[in-house]
Amino acid sequence: MKKKQMALVIVSMICLLMITGSVVFATILVRTSNAKGEEKSWDTFAAWTDIEEFQTIPAMTGANVKIGEAANYGGNNNMIDVSGSSVEDYKAYLMILEKAGFKKHSDNGEDGMDGYAYTAAYTKGDLTVVVSHMIKGDKTYISAMRDTELSDSMIYSDDWKADAKEGAKTKLHLMELNNNGTCIIIQLKNGNFVLFDGGTADDTPYLLDYLEELTPGDEIPVVEGWFITHPHPDHYGALQAIANSSSYMKRIYINEIYYHETPEEMLKDAGEVGANALLGDIHGLYKTKDGQMAKGYYPQLGQKIYYCDVEIDICMTTDQMSDFTTNWDGNDVSSWFMVNIEGQKILFGGDAYHGSQRTLLNMYDKDYLTVDVFVVCHHGINVYSYFNDYLTVKTVLYPSFNVGSVYTNKYPYFARLKENAQLQEQAQEVYAVDAGTVIMTFPYTVGTAEKTEPCDWRYNNGVPRDRYNTNFGWGYEEK
Repeated sequence: MKKKQMALVIVSMICLLMITGSVVFATILVRTSNAKGEEKSWDTFAAWTDIEEFQTIPAMTGANVKIGEAANYGGNNNMIDVSGSSVEDYKAYLMILEKAGFKKHSDNGEDGMDGYAYTAAYTKGDLTVVVSHMIKGDKTYISAMRDTELSDSMIYSDDWKADAKEGAKTKLHLMELNNNGTCIIIQLKNGNFVLFDGGTADDTPYLLDYLEELTPGDEIPVVEGWFITHPHPDHYGALQAIANSSSYMKRIYINEIYYHETPEEMLKDAGEVGANALLGDIHGLYKTKDGQMAKGYYPQLGQKIYYCDVEIDICMTTDQMSDFTTNWDGNDVSSWFMVNIEGQKILFGGDAYHGSQRTLLNMYDKDYLTVDVFVVCHHGINVYSYFNDYLTVKTVLYPSFNVGSVYTNKYPYFARLKENAQLQEQAQEVYAVDAGTVIMTFPYTVGTAEKTEPCDWRYNNGVPRDRYNTNFGWGYEEK
């Protein structure tokens, strides 16, 4: 009897062990299957938002992080921010994305953007995810976009300077304009161009003439990248005019257009009518040299763009500004760019107003804002002592004939003479567009800038349009 009981116990134990082993094995199989299949062992953003694009994207979770509210930040861009995150959290999250099947397209390098912002872009199917970590503020921004391409110009390559022509120099042209607009031209060592803004529609024939003069022979100018800081016609007008004219279109090739599509509610709060719909559609109208459609891209914090011998940092967009201000102004949606040429830095912020300038100061230390060239915001109108105190600059450029110019004090209310005087005092040199285009050759030495002959304004009967009485309402009417 005891033997039978002992046998039963042994058999029972063997069965129990077999059952336990089967459960463990089944668990391993399930976990393996989950890891290989579509099932995820991590949380997604579905628990925080019902925005469709975030439903299958892994959430950035951790002990100290706080996931904010996701929102649409204009056009196709949906963004959610995670506060309290560190660089380590950022790097760990990138690994989670890769485990979830997202493929890395580009990043801004091991050192990030001079140690202030780390950014990486991923794709999976029709989803594009951009992750940007801001060191000051311990915040990560995660953008989710559907059917959105990423530029290959963001991918660093050791041979990205290979097409530079022997003996060529990179040049910056602060272009004299027919109206009170803004146009910065970077002439690359390969003979092509990068443009920032471009001026009004009335400036278009002069812009095309000038680019053709800089292009050898009968070749058509090639713009590798055209950056629009914000949707105001004195900045995007020339780009729009080219799209509306078949004759203009034949005179230029455009490879890429970068624009930050501002949320409509922000522009409505500011009483503005934006150009978002326009900029979202027109890039397909332009042609590249090989006959393809130009590409339109959405610049985001920390991204680096490489063109021949020039590197462009995306310092700030409207996405970051919302953290520091709710006082919207149509100029305040301007994106900030840092152009790096031959180890020298050129800072450009379009028409940035209080909110945008204060945001920049919150994001960067004085070291980063120690620059060689500063293009003054809003033609010299938006100049503030608190920004001047933070900025260290050698050369100051005023993209204006009249407003804020060092050559006139005709409009003291807008020119803010005291603040402009302070900015000019701390710089080693100051140039303004009064008559002729300012040209700087890099590497640049203070005092070596050139000026072209004044424009003849042949398309305006010899008179520049509305320089003293503009249709924008902020010019000076000469008596």
